[in-house]
Order: sequence, then C-alpha cells, then structure tokens
Amino acid sequence: SAVDSLYNGYDVPYLAGAERLVPFARLETFRTCYEATNSDVEFSALKVDVDKTDFGYMVGEVEAVLDDVSEDQSNVEAAKENIRKLVDLISINENNQGDGASSMAALGKLEYYTINNHRDNYDAYVKAGAMMN
Repeated sequence: SAVDSLYNGYDVPYLAGAERLVPFARLETFRTCYEATNSDVEFSALKVDVDKTDFGYMVGEVEAVLDDVSEDQSNVEAAKENIRKLVDLISINENNQGDGASSMAALGKLEYYTINNHRDNYDAYVKAGAMMN
C-alpha cells in the first residue's frame, strides 16, 4: 500500500488498540538547545530550543526556568520581558531588521507539514476545531 511504501525502512511504532489508524506524516527533527553564557546575567534563566525538520522548516521556542513563583509574580513578568528582549535580539540578528516577525506565534512542525503536504486534512482539522486557522 501507499502507507507501507512511505514508511518502508522506518520503525513505525505499533499502537495497541489503534488498528484503524494509519500514519499520515513522518517527520525527523534535529534539535539544538541553547543557554546563556555564564557572563550573560540578563538571559541566564532562559533556554532556547531550535528544531529543524528534514523538510526544511525551522521553529524555535524560548522558555524561562524559574524557581518558586508562588509568592512573587514580578519575576514571572520580568522573565516574560526577557523572553521578548531575546526574541527581538534574535530577530534583529537573523533578519538584520527589527520588524519583530520572529516574535509572532509560529506554526508547529506538524501543522506546517500538514498545510503543505495534506491540505485536505488540515482544512478538516480547522473545520473540526482541532487546529486554528
């Protein structure tokens, strides 16, 4: 079948009880993780993960790793501001302009793949409310 030929040579996990399901996407992701240097105090609580897929799509995320936030929400707000600053800095360095394009919510890897390879499935997901348009 077309599914068998698409996944020939790849380890497709067996899902007990899901015999009616067939895989519709196979993605390979190469992840690079970054953290601030010891001398960079401003971004020391931030971690950056950048994923590049085997079909050329790249997406990144920045997260803050905080200790206890139950008492004082000011450190949460400070972390959000540092995330915005770092994303803007990366955007300026990457695009050589400060347009803020990289700070917009990015498409997920599977969402991007589905839009470009299985548009009929993507449209059905949007219609069912499983994905936002």
